[in-house]
Order: sequence, then structure tokens, then C-alpha cells
Amino acid sequence: MRQLVLGCGNLFAADDAIGLKVIQYLKEHLQSELPANTLLIEAGTPGINLLDYWQAGDRVILVDAVQSGMPVGTVQRFELKDLTSRSRGKLVRDAHGLGILDALDLARLTGNLPASLTIIGIEIQDEEPFQVGLSPVVEAAIVPATQAVLEELADLAEMAFDRRLCS
Repeated sequence: MRQLVLGCGNLFAADDAIGLKVIQYLKEHLQSELPANTLLIEAGTPGINLLDYWQAGDRVILVDAVQSGMPVGTVQRFELKDLTSRSRGKLVRDAHGLGILDALDLARLTGNLPASLTIIGIEIQDEEPFQVGLSPVVEAAIVPATQAVLEELADLAEMAFDRRLCS
């Protein structure tokens, strides 16, 4: 079973690049410490192509910028069940064309949901187009967001280990 860590964002839209920056940090500093079946992917702004990255049995961690009203730089964790209820408001903004909620609805309709999906969302300050670089507060969230990804990977590894013991 593969574990995918997908970073979304646009390097030329200020804080929107945070998902990509977290993946770059993982690649540069921690890649050798990750489980062998973990793929780190800089997905950019995939829109509907988000569904092409995973297969039914995959465990997916998506890292992206969010605008949910929390303080800038806040690292949040959303599970698939959190994202399917539109009544909870827009947890993940629609900056990448087809929004994450729309992509997940489409994945559900086509039977293309991964085995699990968790979003690590980092609250951003702005997504100014044609501006390179993160705001200082969002840049400071790279390490806490990376830690959140590592905790998710550890939880997924523990779940897989528990399953092997029970079979």
C-alpha cells in the first residue's frame, strides 16, 4: 500500500505555495527517514487532475493552503469526513480551479476515493498572484506542518502494523 504526500499550491502566488514548500522541506531534510512506500509529490495546482495521483488502496496526505478564518500560520488537520459536509463551510478554498471538495465529490461519484485521505491545511495570509515567497508567519509554519505530516505517516504505519497483527 502506497502512502502519498501531495503538496498543492502555486509558487507564484505568495502564501499559496506553502504545500509545495512543505514537500520541498521533506525532500531536502527528511526523505531518508520516511517509510519506503511513501511518495512525496509536488502536485502544483492540479484541479481535476488531483484524482489521477492516487489509486483506490492508497493512503493520501494532502498539504495545502487554507482560508478558514483561523489565525494565519495555523496548521489544521481535516479528515475526509470533515470535507464531505458542505454545511461545515468552506474549509479548503477553491484557488486551484476545481476545489478540493469538488474533486472529492467527483472521486466519490466515480469510485476513485483513496483508502484514506487527510488534509494538512496551513492558514494563509494572502495569495497575491505574481508574488514569489511566503509571508513570514506562513513560512514559520513549514516545520509545524512538516511535523503534522510525519505524525500522519506514523499513524498510517501503526494502522498497517495493527492490521498485520490481526490477520
